Amino acid sequence: MSIRFLCPECQEAVSVSVALAGLHSRCPHCATNIPIPETSSAAATSHGTAHRGLAQEAVSERPGREDSDRSVRKEPDRPIRAERPPPRSGAERGWDLVRYGLAVEAIGAIVALCASVGYAILQCVLFGAATSRGGQGAAMLLAGLGILVGGASLLTVVLAVVGRCLCCTVPAGGSRGLAIGSAVCLGVAVLLGALMVFLFLLGWGNWAGAVLGVGAFLLAGLVCLAAHILYVLFLRGLAAYLGNAPLAIRLVVFLVLSACAPVVLLLLIGLVGLAVRDADSSRAAAVVMLLLFQVTAVGLLGWYANLVGQVRETVAQMRGGRRD
Repeated sequence: MSIRFLCPECQEAVSVSVALAGLHSRCPHCATNIPIPETSSAAATSHGTAHRGLAQEAVSERPGREDSDRSVRKEPDRPIRAERPPPRSGAERGWDLVRYGLAVEAIGAIVALCASVGYAILQCVLFGAATSRGGQGAAMLLAGLGILVGGASLLTVVLAVVGRCLCCTVPAGGSRGLAIGSAVCLGVAVLLGALMVFLFLLGWGNWAGAVLGVGAFLLAGLVCLAAHILYVLFLRGLAAYLGNAPLAIRLVVFLVLSACAPVVLLLLIGLVGLAVRDADSSRAAAVVMLLLFQVTAVGLLGWYANLVGQVRETVAQMRGGRRD
């Protein structure tokens, strides 16, 4: 006699001798060590009967070789491929580049802020060294001041040029013309600055070269001011286009204050210079006014970096809302 049961692993019918009841044996189909029940199971008996009935039916029908292979062959499991996301449009790529450009612009503003703080600190140290007649120490501090301000200014200009060129990729309707105008003006200012340095080096001690250098410096300052105004207007238009009206108003307020504050400070410095006649007093007054100028610049730069960051967050949150 034999015991028939279903393998708990592969669910195939297994037939063993009744003498092995209650022991363990290996399944002939999957080679798994399985327990042998005491009696045959009804499921295994019906499974074997059905299996034999299907085998007899298959033999009676005698299909062709190709049909038999097709009935037995099992389709392999094909891996499900993840659907690729649809390609991004040119407007989406443009908004991404604008976000990168705003991030670079904010970093440039932070670098300029740090340079202004360092300039103010070194200016105080330099004034103290000059008061104590430390000639060599004053020269070294002046050299450090020049390296710090020059390197930070160069890095700020590079970051500003890169950031504003990236912002020129803004889709239509996002004040693209203002961004392009700001980038062009900044490029012209850089060329004028290089021309100023060249004229000063070429005409050092020459009256004509010095005058041309001063003219290039003033013209570069005016072009930089134009680039600044155009870029802040671009930020205001971008905030208004994306529906952030309070941010657009804050940018207008910043533009007015940043344009008026340097003029007021320069007039104040001139009035103080005319009022003070003593050499030591005039030197101290000049240092105080320059420090006031640097503090104002630090405040405006910090405010500007914060506003640029807010515009970047607005672009990141709302760029899918309205897109041309």
